[in-house]
This record gives sequence, C-alpha cells and structure tokens, in this order.
Amino acid sequence: MSGQIFGQVIISGLLLGGVYALISIGLTLIFGVIRIVNFAHGEFLMLSMYITFWSFHYWGWDPYFSLAFVTLTLFVFGLAAHRSIIQPLLGAPPFMQIFATFGLSIALQGAALFFWKADYRTVQTSYSTSTMNLGPIILSWPRVIAFVVALGITLLLFWFFKHTYVGKAIRAVSQDRDAAQLMGIDIGRVYLITFGLGAACAGMAGALLMPSY
Repeated sequence: MSGQIFGQVIISGLLLGGVYALISIGLTLIFGVIRIVNFAHGEFLMLSMYITFWSFHYWGWDPYFSLAFVTLTLFVFGLAAHRSIIQPLLGAPPFMQIFATFGLSIALQGAALFFWKADYRTVQTSYSTSTMNLGPIILSWPRVIAFVVALGITLLLFWFFKHTYVGKAIRAVSQDRDAAQLMGIDIGRVYLITFGLGAACAGMAGALLMPSY
C-alpha cells in the first residue's frame, strides 16, 4: 500500500510539475533576456485563470477551447506592460525595475480584489472529476491533458527558439546583447516580444490549470 501511495504522489507531482515548468519558462525567459525579475508573473497567471473562468461563465467556452484566446490576451497584456512600465526603466538601477514589477504585482492583486472580491471560483466541466487507471495509480484526466499540452507547448517553444529568426534573435540577445545589436538586431523589439512571450506562457498555464483548481 505504501508503494502505491508513493507511486501516486510521484506521478501526480510529475503531471503538475509539467505545467509549473511552463510557468517557469516564461519567468526564466524574461530574466534571461531582459535581465529583470518579473515579480508580477504570478499575477499574470492569476489574470489568465480569471479570463478563463469568465470566458466559461459568460460565453460557455471550454477552458481548453479558450486556451488560444487567453494566450493571445496575456501576450498583448505583456506587450502593454513592457511598453508602459518596463521599457522606460531599462536604463535605470536594478532596484527601480524590481520596485516597478513588484508594484505591478500589488496593483493586479488590488484590482482583482476590487472587481472580484476574495471568493474562490472554479470551472465545472463534464471531465473535471474524470479519472483514468494506470494499474494501481489513479490519474486525473485534466492533469494528464494539461501535462501533455504543456509538453507540446514546451517543444514548440524549443523549435521556435532554434529555427526561427525571432527565436535566434532572442537567443543572441540573451548571450551577448552588444554583439547582437552590432549585427543589426533591434534590442528593444526583442525585449518587447520576450516579455510578451513570458506573459503568454503564464496565460497558457493558467488556462490549463483552471479545470483542476
């Protein structure tokens, strides 16, 4: 029995960790390229889950169906946040950039409490409580789907950074921004796209997690 419980914990942790890895990719991407820690990344995740919930509540959109919409919305939100908050502070001391993202975090939390209060909300679908048996291990279908989709998105991001011009430009800036600029790469544009992609990763993870939480 103890072995069964141990296996259950390990498999469940791996499935959930796959989605958490997608969240961390967005955070690491922003830090690795722009060299700032986005303290509002968790609030981006929160915002994406609220968008997923309200899309289901008002329009009846399945969380997985709304994945593309939530991702695009968070990408645009990330572009706006970078343009209005991060970009003016790129040449400022690091502590000012930290305060800026921390302030954005507090602002998003306050806005969520103001508009939606502190009550928890969830999405109930026909498969929310569905399970599958893997021998003695019981797996939640929403977590399995979230893991598979997160893995596919991670592989797609790997291909994007490896084989596209924009992806190669992002890698070049992360390695040596001065040399990348000398090669004609628009650093500001790369920063903008990178922040948007980081926010989009949080958006995808939020939509994937919503059926489970």
